[in-house]
Amino acid sequence: MPSQVRRLLKAPRTAKFAVAALLAAGFLTLATSFASAQTAAPPLSANFASCYREIITTGDLLCVIRYELPTYETVNPPATPEAWCALLVDKDGCIDDPVSPTAPTTLEPDSAYVVLRQGSTFLSQSRVPRIDHGLAGVYISPGHGLTWGDATIQFCAESNPTTFSPTSQDCYLVWWNTAIATQAAQRAQLGSDLVLMVLDLQTVRGLPVKSYVVNSKLTTAGQQFATEIFPGLENIIPEVYQAAAVNTNPSAFATAGPSNLQNDLDTTSAGTGISAAFTGLGSVFGLSGGAIATLIFLVVGVIVFVVIRKNTEGPGSIVLAVVGLMTVAMIGVFVRAPSVSVIAVMGVLFAVVGGIYIMRRLPS
Repeated sequence: MPSQVRRLLKAPRTAKFAVAALLAAGFLTLATSFASAQTAAPPLSANFASCYREIITTGDLLCVIRYELPTYETVNPPATPEAWCALLVDKDGCIDDPVSPTAPTTLEPDSAYVVLRQGSTFLSQSRVPRIDHGLAGVYISPGHGLTWGDATIQFCAESNPTTFSPTSQDCYLVWWNTAIATQAAQRAQLGSDLVLMVLDLQTVRGLPVKSYVVNSKLTTAGQQFATEIFPGLENIIPEVYQAAAVNTNPSAFATAGPSNLQNDLDTTSAGTGISAAFTGLGSVFGLSGGAIATLIFLVVGVIVFVVIRKNTEGPGSIVLAVVGLMTVAMIGVFVRAPSVSVIAVMGVLFAVVGGIYIMRRLPS
């Protein structure tokens, strides 16, 4: 047995527990990925797509898509969770009458994306924020080289080809607005179009009038969809937001989705091509991109932990080793290996274990 492993097995119980916790989190992610691997993708649809320019700075592009990932396929309600509802981490409400998932934003990682394409050529992507009818967006920084009005640009809703076989894909040719190319005009166009898109969601979801829009302004419930297009949109087009509103359908938004930080990281990561690289690597081993990235960062984190533990002495040795492990995990957050929420849980876990360890070493 290698000396590093023997030393690790002789480490205090706190160290062993810390490593066990990280291993459990990694293998749980892998198990989830295997469970959904290579099954037929449920249907989906792209119902509208539009693009806007000069939204943040000169030369940028923000494209928005209205899509649907159905919550059931046969009858409403089904006997067991169906379609994309079956792929939620939290399936509560998936067999209610009518079907109404209470946590529609808990879709398994790497299941579905919205992808901007030029013909069949990949341009950019982001994760689908929720199942059922929803809105999503892709932001592209200046220097993208795309021509405004290009008739070959399409926005697609797609299942992950690594996870599903056969896959599902539906695309919509982008509508290029006719507003002048100034930030004020483009933001105004985005605001008015956003209100109409959210009204469409209200209609197709069969909700009462004024559920999502009141007096041409988004209610609290409607604002959730805007946030899922682009974090911080309320600061860009504040005129279409209500200062306060009543959520007439609170159950649909009772569970929070990915944080704004995670959304920002996902968007940035997709733009660098790193996520696509992990997806390609994972396909070699029959894993999703998230699973292979988690496995890699898990192995690197454990190696860092062992090396630091071996080469440091004293009471602070275990602390430095855990810090090294967490540092590797924090780097992995960029590609959801693990996600921000998992890092938060790990931080709380290590804080509790560390507190117990310190308390036990205090003189009685």
